[in-house]
Amino acid sequence: MASQLYAMFPDETTQYVDAVLKRNGGDVSKAADDLLSGALSEASGNKKAKTGDPKVHQLMDMGFKRVRAEAALHAAGHNVEMALNLLLSGFDKGTDYMDVDNEAEDVDSGAAAVAVATPPVKPPTHTAKQKQKQKSKAAAKSQGMCGSSSAVPPVAPSFLHSMPPGLPSFSGQMFSAMPPMGIVYGAAWGALPQHVPPRAPRPRAVELLDDGALMRIVERAEGAVREMELQIAEQKAEPPAISAEDQQQLVALYDDMIERFDVREYQQKHGMQPYESTVCALEAGQLVPVYFANVQYNSIFYRKALSMAGLRNLILCGREIFAELKAQLFASDPSKYTGAGGLNRMKRMTGNMVDLDTVVLRCNDPTTLETINKMNKAKGNRVYANVQEFAHSRQAAEMAVAAALPLLEGFVKEFGLTKAQQKTRRVQTSQVDAGKIPVAHDNSSRGKWPLWQYINAGVNTMHVNVPNMADIIGALLRAPFAALRAYLRCKDLPEELARFYEDGISDSCFNGKWKALEEFNAGLDKQGSITQILADLQAKHQSIFTGQFFDEDDDEHTNEIREMVRLAACLSGRDKSGRTRPITQADVQAWVNDPAVEI
Repeated sequence: MASQLYAMFPDETTQYVDAVLKRNGGDVSKAADDLLSGALSEASGNKKAKTGDPKVHQLMDMGFKRVRAEAALHAAGHNVEMALNLLLSGFDKGTDYMDVDNEAEDVDSGAAAVAVATPPVKPPTHTAKQKQKQKSKAAAKSQGMCGSSSAVPPVAPSFLHSMPPGLPSFSGQMFSAMPPMGIVYGAAWGALPQHVPPRAPRPRAVELLDDGALMRIVERAEGAVREMELQIAEQKAEPPAISAEDQQQLVALYDDMIERFDVREYQQKHGMQPYESTVCALEAGQLVPVYFANVQYNSIFYRKALSMAGLRNLILCGREIFAELKAQLFASDPSKYTGAGGLNRMKRMTGNMVDLDTVVLRCNDPTTLETINKMNKAKGNRVYANVQEFAHSRQAAEMAVAAALPLLEGFVKEFGLTKAQQKTRRVQTSQVDAGKIPVAHDNSSRGKWPLWQYINAGVNTMHVNVPNMADIIGALLRAPFAALRAYLRCKDLPEELARFYEDGISDSCFNGKWKALEEFNAGLDKQGSITQILADLQAKHQSIFTGQFFDEDDDEHTNEIREMVRLAACLSGRDKSGRTRPITQADVQAWVNDPAVEI
């Protein structure tokens, strides 16, 4: 079936044809209509572009739609290079860069919605016709049919990926000179070879200090962030500054982290595509393409590389982003952030954004429904047939209100908001009514009410218009240092380094990114501790510690303690003071009585 479409549309890539065929359920005729309509609309758009602004036509030749090209040119003051940068960074007309919802469930479901609403993105690889031409040329050359050719193969253009006007760096200086980026954003001018040679190491502008000195820099920054958290609502509480010397070292350490990720082992493990092979060439301070978790057409390798690039940029501008969000009282309404600041800056410098509202009830979660039904059945109350029925019930609304009111009151109290400020920020508790919860169906309505219900593409959640401050501080201020702390602890141990890239670096939105780093570092902290050694020891010897073994043991756990003491003989571990010492019988007894104990 696909072969028929390949022959009918030789100018389309095989990947794109396959995607369209799959989207049409394998129906060749429908897929052909879909492909034909796309080709005609594209041709029509190009024809119209030729009669208009030549700069628009220049962007159209690079594969962008006419409307988006015109909007980007207008926003960039008719500077083609700047317009190209905006388009590659996710610019979309009329959305002020806010066309992405970084809520984890919204991203997952939104991907499905986008797949239905628009044709699949064309992977920028050679078309079947181009491949056939290349084969013909190669055959002719081998048979002596072709003489020396004066044709020069097209060269992928390089451009300076400069920052938008007025976007300052961490230190307040402009990112004035950026190195050429080539085809970092997905091989927009042709495919890369299937077998990409190893990249040569980057020349180092800064000589890295030893690991101990680097860890002390990280610890100083983390300590300053912890102090700021204690006075976050006060006007004088500002994110900690980093000296220029420390900043250079931390950025260079991120360069090292990304360079060591950009090797064959991780490229293959995380499914890197040929057209993604230059993603690790992004430099500190350059815009990071928008990316989504678990979405087709980008590999995990690509998203993890962009995740690290975004964390590196937060070393440079995380402080400014946090200050801009705080100036708007961390409003989740996109319209509150104009120009390049706040959420707009975060999206463009990191590829996605932290959530500035809080989900208080996930109505579409089957586990939630199961729990509610069990509780209701025990009390003789209504049992819901499905999640949709529960989501539209009075009980769900009352549960959301009960969870939202304390959060709204706490936010108002923490920041000392007046009545007028509460109205502007849309956190008035007087506007919360279980009988009148507004419903939003897209992200443009985010932050318009103190409490709202979001229904879209299978997602049904209740949101309160206040953020989780720990998540914001974690995502913007702690995560960039937490990643470096974990990397320093793992980089000299190959297995641990692989685990760091696998578990520590998440390819999800910022909330998930911070949670992954927090959990990974907590796991590293436990490694080598007495409690962790005892837990691992018992897990390793499950053949001894069977259900029957525990059933036959007494209330004092005599048999378990005896066996654990025997297995732990001659072993040492780290206690809570940080001292490494032999594991004693008292340690075993304390752990058996309470596995969560700190020894």
